Amino acid sequence: MNTKIIYLNILMIILFNNLIFAEKFTANNPIIKLHNKENKIEVIIRLQPFSENDAIKKGYWGMLMEDYKYVLKYYKIHVHKIVSIQIKRDNKEIFVPISAYMDLSNVYEVKLIIQDKNSFYIYIIGGDAAAAYEAYIYIKGYEVIKRKVVCGEMPDEVWEETIYSWEPDDGR
Repeated sequence: MNTKIIYLNILMIILFNNLIFAEKFTANNPIIKLHNKENKIEVIIRLQPFSENDAIKKGYWGMLMEDYKYVLKYYKIHVHKIVSIQIKRDNKEIFVPISAYMDLSNVYEVKLIIQDKNSFYIYIIGGDAAAAYEAYIYIKGYEVIKRKVVCGEMPDEVWEETIYSWEPDDGR
């Protein structure tokens, strides 16, 4: 293959990656808001840039340790993480466990999907390439009932699911 074509392809990949990272997070808009007026649902997701200490902890969906250092060094762009999700339905606050979102990073798309009159979910896409993921936070009534995260490249092999139980302790 021609060397010039190879260099041109590498340059295009670098430029494309730069555009993707630049779109993911801006310090001017660290909040994602979703609304569904018909079902009276409001979702506010707050994002925050990673610090060097956060990146060392690993275990985040959507980021590899190498990504953080590379992006910060070459693009001067901070990788971000979700720090809170606030959900209101009929003007009532729905409790969202920290485990439903605290390990999600590099969010670039979020949707509110209505399943029926009583249930909906928040669909989050994040990461890129080997670190890509899709997350689903399911809400039924006024409770978060489940969270599922699947790897973008190997969804059948790499995934995790958390089921939340809000039944009162009856002493059993």
